[in-house]
Amino acid sequence: MADVFFAEGHTDGRAELLDVAVDDATLVTYCAKLELFVDWQTDTGGPPLTGADVYDRRLAEFFSKLCFDDDKLPHEAATTLSAVLHFRPELHGHLPRAARALKAYRKLVRTPERATMSRRSLGAVIAALLLQGKVTTAVIVAYSFDIVGRGTQDWILVRANDVHLPHQEQEPIGITLGRSDRGERTKTGFDAGVVVKDTMVKAWIRSRVRLLRRAGRPDAKVFDMKPQHYRAEWLATLVALHLPRETPHIIRHTAATELWATARPQLTLRELMVAGRWASESSVRRYTKPHLLAAHESIAQADVLELGAAFWADTLGYMQRGRVAAADRGPLADRGPSPGADPLSGKVVRPMSGAKYRPGHSRN
Repeated sequence: MADVFFAEGHTDGRAELLDVAVDDATLVTYCAKLELFVDWQTDTGGPPLTGADVYDRRLAEFFSKLCFDDDKLPHEAATTLSAVLHFRPELHGHLPRAARALKAYRKLVRTPERATMSRRSLGAVIAALLLQGKVTTAVIVAYSFDIVGRGTQDWILVRANDVHLPHQEQEPIGITLGRSDRGERTKTGFDAGVVVKDTMVKAWIRSRVRLLRRAGRPDAKVFDMKPQHYRAEWLATLVALHLPRETPHIIRHTAATELWATARPQLTLRELMVAGRWASESSVRRYTKPHLLAAHESIAQADVLELGAAFWADTLGYMQRGRVAAADRGPLADRGPSPGADPLSGKVVRPMSGAKYRPGHSRN
């Protein structure tokens, strides 16, 4: 891909960046979008990407394909354009046709309402994960909700020496993200940070970090979990609880919407933007729609909501039950059943519309 993308032969090290930047979640996404664009460019016999005019024309044509042939949402084109400009910054301001195509794309294809969950539904997911012994996955979900996390990049690179433990256990825990001295960055830049306030998450992080430090492993990752395992266990629990299938990024939407719904009028839009590390107010306004929380509760089953309410009323108690379940299942407890498993029994669930589901009861 790098040979095609940097066809002019003046890579200035950028081709190497494509290969070594796999730990940066944003760059991973960019590389995937570039690969699709370059594959299409090659398959359609396009000219070498040797100048702004060629990039401009081919990107506009590629956006047309995404819109009319592939029926993709506009953000696919927008991410592709961002990826090109990230690796070829000299093209900024020189892609007018691509920009017009993207503008027309956004007008033509309406992006659906941002999905969100209710706090009780999310609590049910965390509780179900804990009751399976999926402690690490459950903590990542709760941590992401607590910090209004941007996604994988906010937990996968966190190491023990990035965590700042306070002397008083009731105080928040600070975590540095995107360490510049390690060549890392988050979507919002280098050396960013978050504050963890959730009692259950703080207890788990404190225990984990102290364990790693006593073992002489300050550079070890705090969240020892592969992203694909995390996503699989997340999806498995959604399916089993008969909640809509969504990516873990919905946790960010839920956190922002819940924060706005519960903290108004004291919370300003600017404060919400800072809490979620958004770059502009226009980005955060989409999360100021509390009616979506009620809409999600209307489709969740009553016993699922009851489980979520019980979890938020006793998070530390559920954490203890999660540790017991993990001990019973052994060292592979955090590698769990395949997607489609019951959150309590681990048995495979084949969802059937219209049937009553009770947590802990397989519907096979």
